[in-house]
Amino acid sequence: MAAACTSGDAASVPGLSRELLEGVVCSAEEACLAGCALSAEEISRLDGLLLGADASLATDLGACGEDLKLLRSFAHRVWCACSAEGASSTCGEQEAKLRSLACRLFAASFGGEGPAVPSLEEEALLVTHWALAGRSWAMAGRDEEAGSCFEAASKPWLALGLASAEQQDLPATKLAEVAAQAFLWSAEGLFRLSAYEAAFAALAKARDVLGTCSELRAALLDELLCSCYEQAGSHRSAGNLPQAMELLTLALAALAGERSWDPAVRARLMRQLALCYLAVPDQEVALAHVREAVSLGIEGSRDLVLSLQVQMEVMMGRPGCVPNVPLVDDEARDVAPRFMKEPGASVSQSLALCGSALARGWPEDAVFQLLSAIQARPQFPDLGPADVSEVLRFKLNLAATSARTHHEAPPPGAAPEDFKLGEEAPLERLERCAAELEAMVGARPLPGLTDAAGRILWSFGCAMRAVNWELAVAWLRRAASLLVAAPNDAANCLCAAGVCFHREGRSADALDCANKALRLKADHLESLLLFVVSSAAQCKLSGPHAAFKVPAQACLESLRQHPGLRLAHAASVAKELLETSDEDLMFGALELFASCAAKASPEAREDLDLSSLAAVRDLVERAVERQRPDADLLRYLEIAAELVMASRFKLLEEPLGSGVEEVRRLLQAAWAKGQRLGRQGRWPSCAEVFEAAHKLLEPLKGTSELATAPTLSEMLLARVWCLVLAASARVQQAKELPGKPQERSVFFQRALGCLDQAHRICRQLGRDDASNDEQGCQRRKDFSRVFTVLVLLEFEVRCLSGNSEQQLREFVDEASSQEVVGIVSLLAMSKIAGAASYRRLAIHCLQRYLRTFVGARGVMDHKQIAAAYREILALHASRNESFAIFEGILHLLSGAGGCQPAEDSSLGGTYPKDEIAWLVATAWNHGANFYRLQQYRWGERWMAKSLALAKFCPGTFSDELMTKGYTACLKHCQWQHPHSCLTQECHIDCGNDDDDGMTAKARAEKEQRQEAITIFEEFEQKGPEAAH
Repeated sequence: MAAACTSGDAASVPGLSRELLEGVVCSAEEACLAGCALSAEEISRLDGLLLGADASLATDLGACGEDLKLLRSFAHRVWCACSAEGASSTCGEQEAKLRSLACRLFAASFGGEGPAVPSLEEEALLVTHWALAGRSWAMAGRDEEAGSCFEAASKPWLALGLASAEQQDLPATKLAEVAAQAFLWSAEGLFRLSAYEAAFAALAKARDVLGTCSELRAALLDELLCSCYEQAGSHRSAGNLPQAMELLTLALAALAGERSWDPAVRARLMRQLALCYLAVPDQEVALAHVREAVSLGIEGSRDLVLSLQVQMEVMMGRPGCVPNVPLVDDEARDVAPRFMKEPGASVSQSLALCGSALARGWPEDAVFQLLSAIQARPQFPDLGPADVSEVLRFKLNLAATSARTHHEAPPPGAAPEDFKLGEEAPLERLERCAAELEAMVGARPLPGLTDAAGRILWSFGCAMRAVNWELAVAWLRRAASLLVAAPNDAANCLCAAGVCFHREGRSADALDCANKALRLKADHLESLLLFVVSSAAQCKLSGPHAAFKVPAQACLESLRQHPGLRLAHAASVAKELLETSDEDLMFGALELFASCAAKASPEAREDLDLSSLAAVRDLVERAVERQRPDADLLRYLEIAAELVMASRFKLLEEPLGSGVEEVRRLLQAAWAKGQRLGRQGRWPSCAEVFEAAHKLLEPLKGTSELATAPTLSEMLLARVWCLVLAASARVQQAKELPGKPQERSVFFQRALGCLDQAHRICRQLGRDDASNDEQGCQRRKDFSRVFTVLVLLEFEVRCLSGNSEQQLREFVDEASSQEVVGIVSLLAMSKIAGAASYRRLAIHCLQRYLRTFVGARGVMDHKQIAAAYREILALHASRNESFAIFEGILHLLSGAGGCQPAEDSSLGGTYPKDEIAWLVATAWNHGANFYRLQQYRWGERWMAKSLALAKFCPGTFSDELMTKGYTACLKHCQWQHPHSCLTQECHIDCGNDDDDGMTAKARAEKEQRQEAITIFEEFEQKGPEAAH
């Protein structure tokens, strides 16, 4: 026996002394009593003692009997220190080392010369402390060191059992108890080290120990069962089913013959073993185990509930999973009601079982019976709100699903309303469940139940819309009444009911539903759409009325600003309201669609580009035709421009087709409106319309390669005309503000901005279009016309805005030098300058015209310059300033400069006779006037010039009278005294002059002088066709 206790347990340390041991023991006692840990030096000495050599401690000390007793004393002192109140500070590895040292000291006390034999009591004390040392090592996470201690603790019992199994005194029992406990603790450590077989062997040894000593079963059997159960659970979770089943079988074997033990423990082990066999799978063995577990349960106990639950899982498979064993439906239908009635069965587990039953194809009537069994529990009314709500929700959902299934696909030969499920029709059952739920909600607060029930009924109502719209409306309204806490969902229900009414032509009811939905949620998109559509339908039935129109217009405005509006929504509204009797609603719907199309993403508008553009074009044309307010039209044109900008690449794709045609029609509508506004003198709106028309065309400027295409060139030219007319309207606005230079300056600047942009487009046209075909020539001709008008308008703006005469003279020179402008525009410039009080500039224009005209032609048509001469004569400030003009005309008529004389009848065009007569009369009257003022020299000069001109219109005036008057004036020039007798005779009647100094015949010649002005007037009257 002594050999078993000391062999291999006592190690020695070189240089070991009594003082060293005394120091270590004292340090341990002081640390434990003081509640502090050992110092690093003390721990180092302790480690040195534990790492001993081969010689025994007793030999090293030169032990005698007194020394051996001293070792036992040291051991007892260490054990007492570890058990002191402050020893918790030295727990963990320090405690384990101290306990191990004490055990070695106690074992060494039986060594030396003449070894003593320890008694059973001493041996029991030693193995107990070996077991406690192993427990300390295990708690410190040192399972390998713990295993060595547990082995030392179990050796004496194994040796005792092999030597004399019949010895059953108290110390032997103690050895068995320590060995059993050591095996259990060792099994835990081995399991943590993944030594599963060794752990199972340790548990088996512990069971053998308990089997040989019945006194220990009550104390350690429960710990054995817990270890087996926990390790089996871990193996089962990891998928190690054989190991789990071995451990559970071991636990059940340990319980064999224990009649007084709690049957719930055996039932728990049976359930776990059944689940393991189910996973193998071996359904028959699993059922056998779980049936035994059920037989062990007590009615109403939690253990019975768990056993029934496992039994249902074995028979039906786990809820939500496909079973890997055959189903046992017959037995399951008998067991399920028993499980449902158990008070301890949780609601969630019960409902999961109902869900599994439905998934396995159980009749709905059987599932309703299970739900009724849950509600039949005595404690059901006292359950928590969440459990009650879950049961009622599940039941209502099942009833709604059943009713929907049987209404959508009734059994053959039966109508949906006639079919019955058991003793109750599906719809009646749904009605009963809904009433039951509403009554329960009214009796006690059940948070969340009304929302869930409302959504179930909402889904059912939506499903019934295609089957029976009246039934759908009834359930949708009922769902809305339950969704009081969710206004958005309630609005959805009411809106769905309104849609049903609208499809059936009951617009008043649809409008009522939409109104109620909007009271719940003012920005509910679907309800806004329904309200607008229903209002339009109501207007169509009863005529436009403010009660429908005003709210519908407000809804259209809300829709326009709604972030969730989609192009499909706007298209449906526009389609519904296109033929409405209320014009404002129709235009509002079209504008809504147009604005939504302009802002939609390319993906959403991919198939709607042309239809969207057509809708905008229709909107603009209707607005022009029905004379909608100018602000509305401008808003429509802005939307059209945004849409054209968004879809410009698709519109420019080859071949150019309907898309560009829609843009052309948009332009024509805007052009017609702009012309109408111009004729009415509404210049601000006129300018804004033409600017909007230009903005509409601006995205189609294209690339330089496409700019030569006929359609795009036409668009560019139209842009120029729009800018020209917009600038012209701005000029007219400025003219209506006399005496307000600042306001006029603003309009002039805006006009110049338009003209500058038009010039840039013209430069692009002249640079890119170089084709010589017939179409190219026509385009260049059109370009020349619009450029002429552009130059004249810019000249007028510069004159009215107050540019200096020098700046304007330079502009005239630069403009007239361009071939595309033409010299005829100089006549128009002279008129413009004269009207703006630039007399000298007007004269400069006419002089430049005459120089250009006469210098460019050797043989000229005098008719084309006669009007210019008359204009230039009228612009001179005094008579004498114009004398040089008369000389020039006489010089021209005399054939100077290579021109044929005017009297040469062979020329097809001669100087007009009536113009010559007007010149003769004007010169003679000037002379008579100076004669009357006694300025005889000037009078003689004018009369002489008149006589010279009169030669080119013989027979028109009396030569005798003119000669007589000239002679009298000439005498006065020589004698220098007045002769007033001829004053009245010297005046020559030159016809009835009009305000411009022109004769009635000369009025016809004025048309040629105003050719440039006529171009502009024709363009204003006839539109872009005149330019093309």
